[in-house]
Amino acid sequence: MMTIRRLIRLPAAAAAWLALAAVAFAGGAEEGTQAADEAAGAAMAAGAGMAFDHEWDSLRTFVTVSQYTSQTGNAVGEYHEAPELAARVADGSLEPVADRLPDDPALVVPYHEIGQYGGTAFIGRMSRLNWSDAQMIGISYEPVTRLASDHRSVVCNVCESWQMSADAQTVTIHLRPGMRWSDGDSFDADDIMFWYQDVMLNEELTPRPPRRWALGGSFVQVEKVDDHTVTLNFAAPFPNWAPSMATTMGGDMLLPRHYLEGFHPDYTDRAKLEARAKEEGFEAWTQYFGQTRQSWATIVPRYNPDLPTILPFHLTEYSTDISQWQRNPYYWKVDPAGNQLPYMERIVVTNVEDLEVWNGKTLAGEYTMSGFLTSVEDFALFKESEETGDYRVINWPTAFAAAVNYEPNLTAPDMDLRPVFQDVRFRRALSLAINRDEINQVVFFGLGEPAQMTLLPTSKYYEESFAQAWAEYDPDAANALLDEMGLEWDARNEYRLLPNGKRLSFTVEYINVETPKTRVSELVAEHWAAIGVEAILKEEGRRLVNERVAANQISFSLAHGFGSNDLHFESGRMQWFVPFSVGWANPWAVEWARWYQTGGAEGEEPPAEIQELQRLREQFLVEPDEAERIRIGKRILQSQADNLWTIGTVRLIPQPLVIKNSVGNFPERGLWGYSVIWTFPHHPEQFYLKQ
Repeated sequence: MMTIRRLIRLPAAAAAWLALAAVAFAGGAEEGTQAADEAAGAAMAAGAGMAFDHEWDSLRTFVTVSQYTSQTGNAVGEYHEAPELAARVADGSLEPVADRLPDDPALVVPYHEIGQYGGTAFIGRMSRLNWSDAQMIGISYEPVTRLASDHRSVVCNVCESWQMSADAQTVTIHLRPGMRWSDGDSFDADDIMFWYQDVMLNEELTPRPPRRWALGGSFVQVEKVDDHTVTLNFAAPFPNWAPSMATTMGGDMLLPRHYLEGFHPDYTDRAKLEARAKEEGFEAWTQYFGQTRQSWATIVPRYNPDLPTILPFHLTEYSTDISQWQRNPYYWKVDPAGNQLPYMERIVVTNVEDLEVWNGKTLAGEYTMSGFLTSVEDFALFKESEETGDYRVINWPTAFAAAVNYEPNLTAPDMDLRPVFQDVRFRRALSLAINRDEINQVVFFGLGEPAQMTLLPTSKYYEESFAQAWAEYDPDAANALLDEMGLEWDARNEYRLLPNGKRLSFTVEYINVETPKTRVSELVAEHWAAIGVEAILKEEGRRLVNERVAANQISFSLAHGFGSNDLHFESGRMQWFVPFSVGWANPWAVEWARWYQTGGAEGEEPPAEIQELQRLREQFLVEPDEAERIRIGKRILQSQADNLWTIGTVRLIPQPLVIKNSVGNFPERGLWGYSVIWTFPHHPEQFYLKQ
């Protein structure tokens, strides 16, 4: 048995990329260590003035305080808490901090210095989006394992250690004794067993268990060993278990049993539960249960303030206009001075309906942090207002393999377009017609890299040929391919015709978030118009796009190349290269994905080449030999390079982050995007507000 207590190294090649990114996109000089503000009423954490000299990507996580002491020789001593919590201890409404922490808490070394307790972070959120900049501060997720601050290692997080059997089919997870949910109830093996027995194995709640938990064709078997230990037994090897647990998959299994039992018929009278569900406006108890636990990664209580959490902050108020989050008094991490994290007291998230309103508030310095809706297009505007807004603008490179990747639906509902889209010559022509250098210069100031859609250069599966496949700008070759297909020009030579004589035209339906999709697509539409192909851009809301993709009502869409690192690829999230699930980000073969997702019960049976990709993905996930796994991974990526299932543009674009000057311990360098869960590798719980 192999015991893991610290980290797993991902590709060493990532170091070169990170160094390059730091040089290319550095936002300015590193913050210097600053003495704590002595202003009246400022709440100081113990150890203020203790300074640390860290590189932005250095490992600063210790699984336990004991590990920190044994590896550094530094003792932590007594534990301390925020003044607001100390007051509750004094009046008897809260236990002492030592009793609220695990027996051996996790320890995070701050980026620059021991922070100050207190303060409220103000965040803006677009009402139509699920995400907000609150994810930058610490209301994203806390999975079983985590991506470390070097963006290459996977370390223990919720688990204190884990072991994998020699055949990679059995994993033993050791939880933290004494760890608690935000309401004070124990966090232990029973919570994982509730997820397994009462949610995953309940056919009403989970009629089709997720394939990611059913390697080898059989759903994982979970057994409780003791109060803080569970084993996961898979029917096939799961060599990439640790990276998978650092994604949302590692949060899925963490549910507050003691709370959710009150919404489950195995623990509550079914008739009374159904009646409560109908009173709340739901048709069945399953919908009521789902809304009660509604969250991102199942542990971010976005809608339900009563749902306990293990995040640094817990939701105290939620409405259509505002949500408020308060420091979790039972949070399970400390700093080297023994201060319980997080440093900040609360987060206030206000909703706005219009991007211009959000931009105006950002420029005025009303938001503590902004990044989800900032755009490189507005970089100069943000820089101009740094002094008046009392903030700094930091450029982080994005971990996107494409600022925009285009996805013609090969099972398009339009039967005139479907055979055209399925012809690889058409997809190659679209790619050759894109002037990626122009996009990079005009939109991204030359700071990105023109490339085809594939994984990032950090990946062990990366080949430069994948990134260059059909990515050169060659409109003559594009026209030749369309001519070869028999897509003739109209009589005035203005646009091309479909075989039925209709104009070759399609609508591109998309969500305009995270990258400047409209600006890029306006240029791409011009490039395609030059070869006679009309693309009509139609920006829509996330919910509408989700619904239309699920119903296979969209013929052509786009996204951005998130999840294009080994962390996600190795956990099976190959949405750009293999149609295995139906969702807004992978609308390029909806009915083929549905066929696979439902075991052939729904959707359309895909051609042999697609079925082979689906088979290769399954083989990849269970292959214990790394060399063979790399070979399989490269076969999947070679298929993308040959067939252009999705079409890339420019990768590694800069993302401006607008950070108030009062925010301490925020790295000047980093990587941005879902692939790395934004600021999560840098421990947002150690960000603080200078009082």
